[in-house]
Amino acid sequence: MLIEQARQESGGVLERQTQLLREHLLGGSVEKLLEFRDRWDEVEERVFTWPIWDASCVLLGFVSDDFFSDIRAWIVSHGRAAVDRIVADPDALVTLVGDRQTAESGAAEDLGMLVWSVWAELTGVDADEFPPSPVPSNGPTGDRTDLKNQEAVRARFPRLAEAAGLAGSLG
Repeated sequence: MLIEQARQESGGVLERQTQLLREHLLGGSVEKLLEFRDRWDEVEERVFTWPIWDASCVLLGFVSDDFFSDIRAWIVSHGRAAVDRIVADPDALVTLVGDRQTAESGAAEDLGMLVWSVWAELTGVDADEFPPSPVPSNGPTGDRTDLKNQEAVRARFPRLAEAAGLAGSLG
């Protein structure tokens, strides 16, 4: 709910959304920050899948592991409905195509690092001493798509393939 509220107040501008979240978190307690972190980690873990990573590659080109972290933050920034839609059908990432420049802008990285920077500001303790998250991360889940096979890409991500100009026939 906090993510959606900040998104609405920011007019969908990720830099402003991040600033609003920062202000809210700095006005709270360390306990509230850790609660936010735990919920953030739960939601981000839901989008930590091979199908969503592959969909991101179709939309944005090569996506490194660091960049995929930013993309997950960008997806989460769009709120629960977007996360639910994309988790259920990674091809639904196409619904964010109009905002893809934001994913590539670096603003998503700032959002992804928000909890650690607020921790340092609230506690005066280096982010390296941040308590570990209780949410386990075992790496991406799910099955990969052979992104070199355009037929497989078109079959798995038809709307994203069309948006990326891969909708035509092979040959």
